Amino acid sequence: MKTNALLAVAGIAATVWVTLAVSGQDADRTGGLRELEWLAGSWFGTIDGGHWEACYTTAEGGEIISANKEIRGGKVVMIEFERFTRDGDKIIMTPYPHGKRSSVSFTMVSHDIAEKRAVFTNPEHDFPSRIVYHRAAADNLVCEISGKPASAQHPITVTLDLKRR
Repeated sequence: MKTNALLAVAGIAATVWVTLAVSGQDADRTGGLRELEWLAGSWFGTIDGGHWEACYTTAEGGEIISANKEIRGGKVVMIEFERFTRDGDKIIMTPYPHGKRSSVSFTMVSHDIAEKRAVFTNPEHDFPSRIVYHRAAADNLVCEISGKPASAQHPITVTLDLKRR
């Protein structure tokens, strides 16, 4: 009887240890990206007469992925993906405009968890050189894309004011 009880306790202890080990591995695989999960969801809004849709995943598996499209005149005129990953101690966002990987990535330079605001920059890129994501409210995600295009005399900012779908 004592042997069965000891085996049962040992089995429970092993189960708890495996559960904790797996949970720790999951945390390691997300690489701190869970702190950006406030991006997750389906969002929509308008920009310059067009319609914008964006979907952000969770950090499960160690990446946040977004799929975005712009619709004008009832047709998709632009698609873009974004991939948020960890590189060492940095969080990187790599865009895929028109579905093709950009040669430019952006490093997260500030993140306010309480404000749900993250700033990504690449000062060597003309436009954009700065991208700010901000959950202004539970149902509101604001994306500010700014920089100075080579063809412009002054820096510009494009703001996407998105509502939760």
